[in-house]
Amino acid sequence: KIVVSGTIKANPLTSGDAGVTAKWEAVDKTINIDKISLTPTSWAPYVPVSDTYIATFQLSLAPNSLTAGLTYDFKLTASYVNDKKSQSIAYVTVKINEPPRGGNLVITPIKGVELNETFTFRTSKWSDDFDDLPLKYSFSYYDPVLLTDRTILRGKSEVSFTGAVLRAGAKVRGPKYEQFTQMGVAQCSDIYGASNEVESIVIVEELDIGGKFDDLLAFQLGKARQNNDAAAAAAFLDSLLSNVN
Repeated sequence: KIVVSGTIKANPLTSGDAGVTAKWEAVDKTINIDKISLTPTSWAPYVPVSDTYIATFQLSLAPNSLTAGLTYDFKLTASYVNDKKSQSIAYVTVKINEPPRGGNLVITPIKGVELNETFTFRTSKWSDDFDDLPLKYSFSYYDPVLLTDRTILRGKSEVSFTGAVLRAGAKVRGPKYEQFTQMGVAQCSDIYGASNEVESIVIVEELDIGGKFDDLLAFQLGKARQNNDAAAAAAFLDSLLSNVN
C-alpha cells in the first residue's frame, strides 16, 4: 500500500467558519486516483476537531496500482467553505521503487546424483539504485514437471551463493523438460522488499541408496554441522525422506 499525506495549516476557526473543502488529484492525469484509492480523495466540508485548525488529509493507494520505476506528482487543494478565494495547494512527489533486475543463476554441476552430489547455486549481475542497497538473495528449487512446492535452500542473505544436495527430479518427461529435471530459483530483494527472481535447470538423477543410508546420513549431516549450515542439513533431510518414501 502507498500512503501519501498532506498537511494544511491555517488560522484558527471562528464561530462563522464552516470548515474547509479539500481534494487530492494526480497532476499529470495519467491515473484516476478515485479508482485506486483506499481512502477518500475529497472532503466537503472537513471540520477539524482541534481549534488550531491543522488538518492532515491522507491518501492511501491500493497495492500494485502504480508502475515501478515511475515518478508521480500529487496535488492537494484546500479552501475555506466560506471563502473560496482563500486557497492552499500542496504538492507531493512519489517515486515508485523498482525491483532489482538483470541477474542470472548458475548451478554447478548441471547434472548429478541426488543425496550424493553437492550442487552450488550462484547468482550475479543484479543491478539496482544505490539507495536500494544492499541486495539480499535467497535460493530454492522445485520440480517443474510435477509442479511441487519450492524447497528453500537458504533464506535471505547478502551472500550470493549456496550449496546443497537435491532430491531427484521426476522420472517422467514433461512437454518441455527431460527426465530428472529440477528447477533452481534465485530471488534478489532490495532493502524495501521489492524482488525479482531467475531460474535455471539442473538434472538430478535418482540414487539407489541400498546399504549406503548410514554413510550418507553421517557424511552430509557432518558436513552441514562443520559448516554451521542448518539450511543444508534441512535440504538433505528433505531429499532423503523423499527418496525413502
